[in-house]
Amino acid sequence: MSEENSGNGRDQLLTQLEDARRRVRDLEKQVAEYADLEAPALTPAAALHKTLARVLKKACMILQAEKAVLLIYHRETGELVGQTPAVGIPDEQVHSLRLRATEGVTGQVFRNNEADLVPDVGEDPSGAGEFPRLIGWRNALIIPLIVESKDQDQVVVDRTTIGVMVVFNKRRGKEFSKEDLRLSRVLARNASAIIAEARLFSDVLERKTLLETSLESIHSGIMMVGGDGSVRLMNKAARAVFNISPTAEPTGKSYVEVVTHPDVVDIMSRSLSEQRDIDGEISVEDSTRFYHTQTAVVRDSGSISGIVAIFTDITEIRNLERLKATFVTTISHELGTPLSSILGFTRTMLEDEEGFFPADVRNEFLQIIEKECTKLNRLVADLRNMARIDEGRTLELHSGPVDLAELIRRVVAAQRSYATHHEFVVDMTQEFEDAQVVADEDKLDQVLTNLVNNAVKYAPSGGEIRVVGEAIEDGIRISVSDQGIGIPPDQLDKIFERFHKIETEGAGSEGAGIGLYIVRHLVELHGGKIEVESKFGEGSTFTMELPLAPPTSEPLGGSAAKARAS
Repeated sequence: MSEENSGNGRDQLLTQLEDARRRVRDLEKQVAEYADLEAPALTPAAALHKTLARVLKKACMILQAEKAVLLIYHRETGELVGQTPAVGIPDEQVHSLRLRATEGVTGQVFRNNEADLVPDVGEDPSGAGEFPRLIGWRNALIIPLIVESKDQDQVVVDRTTIGVMVVFNKRRGKEFSKEDLRLSRVLARNASAIIAEARLFSDVLERKTLLETSLESIHSGIMMVGGDGSVRLMNKAARAVFNISPTAEPTGKSYVEVVTHPDVVDIMSRSLSEQRDIDGEISVEDSTRFYHTQTAVVRDSGSISGIVAIFTDITEIRNLERLKATFVTTISHELGTPLSSILGFTRTMLEDEEGFFPADVRNEFLQIIEKECTKLNRLVADLRNMARIDEGRTLELHSGPVDLAELIRRVVAAQRSYATHHEFVVDMTQEFEDAQVVADEDKLDQVLTNLVNNAVKYAPSGGEIRVVGEAIEDGIRISVSDQGIGIPPDQLDKIFERFHKIETEGAGSEGAGIGLYIVRHLVELHGGKIEVESKFGEGSTFTMELPLAPPTSEPLGGSAAKARAS
């Protein structure tokens, strides 16, 4: 080859090299222009989807490719899964892309963090099976998607591979070059950053949703007010405290406009102006509900950014305190009245040194003393039982055969001697009278006495008191009905609570409010249940159902049956 020809060939190569370099610079300029596009840090999912679509379209334009797709690694399945949007590939095909991260060219790129290219599928059998034939790919660039974490000095402190970007089919039937591979790394780096932003947005959104759900589930009212006095947050419970409609939007408004209760406004105003936490107690809804109010100053980087107010409903606590105070007063009366009688009649007899009172009168005095002592003894037993129940200790059952029919007649006869204005009716079926029941007779006596006594007390004008006994499947049912004042509807669900007494005109003032509380636990201790039906002003019916034997007792047929038979 002549020197002239050699020089011409060299010049030609230099010209081609310069053209190639110019093309590379043009492409790098395009990539640089693309890289300067800023993806919003926290944008809605639709905007992030759109941004990713721009990434892939730009990649296809720069690399002169027909198709592109992102495969994101799923730790749970160990797969690289197709991520929409994609270019040149329908969504249904993208969603079906699931490649093992331990297999194939894509798995190798993902594991080794090294980009690779498949120049010709036909000549690379190992890569030919990577993607479905429907995609129609001839060659491809496969680039790892690497997310870099940097410190405050912009020094990379961590790299995490989250998937791969695959660009298919160089246009005009050409093959991808190493220059394309180098450019694709820049494109993949920006795609990784956008996906990382998308994940950050998703994580923040998930935490935000979790926080909002948690706040809405809390029974206490929570309200956040900014330093400028505007409402930043108000959960459902707080809206309920101040009767704010669910459709109203309090956020952005002044707390003075949203919360019109003067005590709350005062507490929040002082907390904001004095920049300190404040505790207080307020009552709303015409003083029927009580709330413990606590404010906490919110600090952001040392500066005050607002306050959080928490409203905890303590109505039941206040009601319980009121009931306890009433209970103490009632117990004092319940103890004082019989003690006065006992003391009075005892002193009368002690002072009768000359025998002024005949024997029959003195015997009557002793019967009254015995009656009052029995009442005191029962009250003390009720208090002891209530204490055991409140402490979580189970009351003991002393079970044995019980003739319920005879027990009912005995209880009714005892009440009839005191309630002369009432008509007592006992109605028991033959199956009930024949039922073989194992129970604690003393405790059932206490239950029946309480129910019949209440029927007398809450029917002060007299009327019929009916006790009905009937057999049911695997047990018995006893109901006690009266024609008294009845129970107000708003107190029906509280009638078996401790210290509760019917609060209505005409209700008896006697009793400590623990009788029905004890009754319910005694019935449940036998494995039964008790319910009440009442029509205010017309009377009430208490119904209890009991099994033939308590859960821990031996069913009749064993030693208990023999004892009854004997």
